[in-house]
Amino acid sequence: MAFLGSPPFRGVGVLLTIFLLPAAALVCYWGLRDGPTTTPVASVPAPIPGVHTVDAIVLPHDEPDLPAGPHRDEFQTACTVCHSTRLVLTQPPFPEKKWNEIVEKMIKTYGAPITPSAQSAIVEYLAATHSP
Repeated sequence: MAFLGSPPFRGVGVLLTIFLLPAAALVCYWGLRDGPTTTPVASVPAPIPGVHTVDAIVLPHDEPDLPAGPHRDEFQTACTVCHSTRLVLTQPPFPEKKWNEIVEKMIKTYGAPITPSAQSAIVEYLAATHSP
């Protein structure tokens, strides 16, 4: 706006500052005051007479059963506290060494409350049921 300070525009710059700045401030103030103060709520359609409506749909909680194997109970007790059986069953087949690394990561990184004897039992179960 350096050109407004040059001699032919000097008066225009002063007029813009004196009149337009306060006018813009008033427009902003009144424009904001008239706006909505709350988030609009979606309207619920009125019920239709004679038509049954459903309040909620309840789906069954269907978790697949764990396959039989050695130390299945130890695995289920320790691991399904944090994981669903579906998550475990959808993992790719890993060799026993990789399962041991995964269980160690669960203990060290995520604080899984698994004792060393339970760790070996869990790894044995995973190797027996989910190894190539």
